[in-house]
Amino acid sequence: MEDLNKAIAINPGNLTVLMLRASVYQEKGEKEKAMADIDQALAIKPDLPMVVRTRALLLAEDKRYDEAIGELEKLRKLDPKDQLTTLQLGMLYSVHKKSAKAIELFNAVLAESPEEWRALEGRADSYLNLGKHAEAIADYEKLNKAQPKDSGILNNFAWVLATSPDDNLRDGKRAIQMATEACELTEYKLAHILSTLAAAYAETGDFDSAVKWSTKAVEIGEKDHDEDLKKELESYKARKPTRERLSEDGPAEK
Repeated sequence: MEDLNKAIAINPGNLTVLMLRASVYQEKGEKEKAMADIDQALAIKPDLPMVVRTRALLLAEDKRYDEAIGELEKLRKLDPKDQLTTLQLGMLYSVHKKSAKAIELFNAVLAESPEEWRALEGRADSYLNLGKHAEAIADYEKLNKAQPKDSGILNNFAWVLATSPDDNLRDGKRAIQMATEACELTEYKLAHILSTLAAAYAETGDFDSAVKWSTKAVEIGEKDHDEDLKKELESYKARKPTRERLSEDGPAEK
């Protein structure tokens, strides 16, 4: 940081140094200072895609989703073929529970770059949000081949296989396999993945194992999800499996 401050003192208009310092501020959690550097960079070079995308990211971290989306929408109008902007915009819409719009944007990216797995993952999660489980599974199948060791993909795939209301889509044994692998990759330290493993066991009728892993999930869970985890545990104690509800305003991901 000392070196960056010196460099900016010598040349206040150096965009590269401003962006570097903003990233350091961001990592340190000093978001206001990071935003000040981003705004200074934009004053020098308005509508520079990299800078606008970074600003949108900072806004999103503060849950100012409408502002972040607005900035990226303006940027996309200037260059509709900018895939990075389209991808980031799709992710923001997904987080902001506007899954249909997110899917539209992910489709635009995939039309140009069918192997772009981040767009495929975003679309799969958005389908899951909308309760379109068959479509989500089709995308997760492709993702599992492209990114076989991604714990997030394994977890979400296992969740839908364990909890879909559609009897034809559930596959408890496969869900156990995927959820176990996701737990191994994360060293059994993430409550939401332990929750998925519990749901997978419950789907196969092994409620003792479901209670075991659900209890561990409750023990290490974060406050924001405590009630959901506790409800799942009570369900397994009553020997009832979890079923994901079909809803456009469902959870962004498991």
